[in-house]
Amino acid sequence: MTLEPGTLLLAREGMYAEWHTCTECRINYVFFEISPRPEASSWPVLRQISPGPLPGLLEYLLWLSEEDFSDWVSHAERVVDIILQMFVNLPHPQPEIGEHRALGAALTYIKEEWARRMRPIDMTELASVAHVSKEHLARLFSDKYGTGFVRALELFRVARAETLLTQTNLSVAEVALHCGYTDPLHFSKRFRAIFGSSPVIYRRGSARPTPLATAGLLPLARRLNAP
Repeated sequence: MTLEPGTLLLAREGMYAEWHTCTECRINYVFFEISPRPEASSWPVLRQISPGPLPGLLEYLLWLSEEDFSDWVSHAERVVDIILQMFVNLPHPQPEIGEHRALGAALTYIKEEWARRMRPIDMTELASVAHVSKEHLARLFSDKYGTGFVRALELFRVARAETLLTQTNLSVAEVALHCGYTDPLHFSKRFRAIFGSSPVIYRRGSARPTPLATAGLLPLARRLNAP
């Protein structure tokens, strides 16, 4: 599982964590024991911190740990007990199984860049924007969309080209340029590789399913086309 900003994890004995550098995030953790040990298999693992009183309680717990007075431990134990009771028993919004922060940053960057001008965007550029390694970003994308970043972005550009070919009178060279291909010949080769025919022949024929649908990438299309 991925711990996103704004969530609280109730870790169990035996869990392992992998940390990634994030200059925008603050990560705090508290170790505690419960005696006698309860049956916790049905307890939730993640909770949203907001809305509700949890943010204030968590800040208070951290403040107690930094104060120098004799009874701070007993105060902290009571606060932990309250937090635990709220975490386990009270209704809170569950964290959505959604978009990882780094992946969201990369997709937002693509959307904003393509709103200005569609162009090739490579993994090095995206990883720099998302502040993660290329390998980690590629894995996040593949886990969510089931294909590679580079292929998905090319399919998106070619799908845009297909729309322009069938719904406008732009020349093939103009369509290529609109979709980030400076070389019309290269564009034609890539279009043929995906659609099975050249842009000129495709324009004369009947419409076919978008490659985004065939590749299961319509959710990505909605993400990049959203207002």
